[in-house]
Amino acid sequence: MCERRLISLVPALCLLLLASSGCLKRKESITISRDGSAVIKLDFDGDRDDLEFGDAMPNADSGWDVTRSVEYQDDGEETHILKATQEFAPGQPLPACFASPDDPDADLYLRFPTTYRTETRDDGVYHYFHRVYPPRAWAIVQYWEEALINDRHEELSKKPMEELTPDERQMLFEAFAAVEAHKQIEHAKEAVQEAAPTVSWEARLRARHALLDVYATTDLGAIAGRCIDAPDDESRGACFEEETGKLRGKAYHAYTDVLTSVAGFDPDQLASLDLAYQRSSRRHDLTGSLANHQFEISVSMPGRIVAHNGDRVADNRPPIRVEWNFDGKAFRDRPHELIMITREPLSSSAEIESASHER
Repeated sequence: MCERRLISLVPALCLLLLASSGCLKRKESITISRDGSAVIKLDFDGDRDDLEFGDAMPNADSGWDVTRSVEYQDDGEETHILKATQEFAPGQPLPACFASPDDPDADLYLRFPTTYRTETRDDGVYHYFHRVYPPRAWAIVQYWEEALINDRHEELSKKPMEELTPDERQMLFEAFAAVEAHKQIEHAKEAVQEAAPTVSWEARLRARHALLDVYATTDLGAIAGRCIDAPDDESRGACFEEETGKLRGKAYHAYTDVLTSVAGFDPDQLASLDLAYQRSSRRHDLTGSLANHQFEISVSMPGRIVAHNGDRVADNRPPIRVEWNFDGKAFRDRPHELIMITREPLSSSAEIESASHER
C-alpha cells in the first residue's frame, strides 16, 4: 500500500527538505507468443504530478498507444490514469526505459533492460525471460538522514507545526536542514568530480565549508515564524518551498563562489558544474520518488514452468503467467531481477524454428 505523508500532519519544511515520495501504481502485463512476438500493456494510476513530473512515462514518440483519463473520488481527490499498449514483432528489442529517444535526461530515469529468447533442446523448446532493474545509488545520501535524525526529531515531526514550541521548531528544522546541507554536498562533490576532476582538495574543502556555513548561520526559526502564520496549509507549504529554495540557492552559490575565487573557475566551467549538479540532484529526486511506486508485473509465456523467481504463478495453464510485486526500494543500491523459464515439448512446438529468437 502506498503511504501518503500529509502536509497538515508533518511540518511542511520537513517534507520539502526530505526527498519526495511519489505514489504511483504501475501494472504491466507482458504476453509473449510462441513465435516470439510480444504485447505489453501498461496501466498506471496516481496523482497528476506522478505522471507528469516524475519518472519518464510511456509516450507516442517511443511507439506506445497512450490514453489518459481522470477519475474523481467521493472526497474530491483525483486519480490520474495512464494506459498504454505496444506490440513487438519477433526479434524486436523490448523496451528498457520509457524516455523518448531524444530525451537528454534518459539516463536519469528508471531503466529495466528486458530480454527474451528461446532455446531448442532434445526435450523441448525453452523460453527465457529476463528483466533487470539496475541499482540506483541511494545510501550515499540516505546515510545523512540516519546519522542526523534521531528519535526525538521523528517524534516532533509527527506533531502539527502549530503545536511545536519555538525551541522544538528550531531543533527540528536544524536537524532537517543539516540533512539537506550534506545532501547538497554529496551532489556538489559528484558534480565537481564529473565537471572538474583535477580541482584541488583545498578548493573542494573550502567550498564545502562555505556551503555548510550558509546553513549554520541561517535563522531557521525565523523562516518558521514567517511561514507558520500563513492562512492555510497550501499557503504555508508555498512559503516554505520558496524559503527553502532560497536557502538551497544561497548555499550552492556560496560553494561556486569559492571555486571561482580559489580554483579560478571560468563561466564555462561553472556552467558545466551547474549542469552536473542539477543532474545529480535530479537523479536523487527521481530515486526518492520511486520509493513508493508499486510495481505489479505479470509475464505470460508458452509451455510449463521450469523455474522462476516471481511471487506467484497466477495461471498454471499454458500460457503460464507469473507475477512479481515490489516497490521502488527493491533496486536501491542493488539490482532487482525478474527471471522466468518455461518449456514446451517439441511435439507441441513444431512451428518454432530451431534457431533461437533473441531480443
